Amino acid sequence: ADEVAEAKTKDSIMTFGAYLKEVGIMDDDLEKQMNDEVMKIVNEATDYAESAPYPKAESAMNHVYAQK
Repeated sequence: ADEVAEAKTKDSIMTFGAYLKEVGIMDDDLEKQMNDEVMKIVNEATDYAESAPYPKAESAMNHVYAQK
C-alpha cells in the first residue's frame, strides 16, 4: 500500500491532472466525465476482444516471419 501511494505521487497522469486543476483548466466534473468516457471505450474494446472468435491455429505464425 505504501508503494502504491508513493507511486501515485510520481505518476505523470496524476501529477498533470493535479496541475490542470491547480491552474483552473480542469475540475472534478470534467475529470469524471473524461474518466467515464475512457472507461466506456476500454469496456467496449474489452467486450469486443472477449467475444471475438479464436483465430485458426494455422495463423499463429502469420506476421512473425517474412513471406516470400
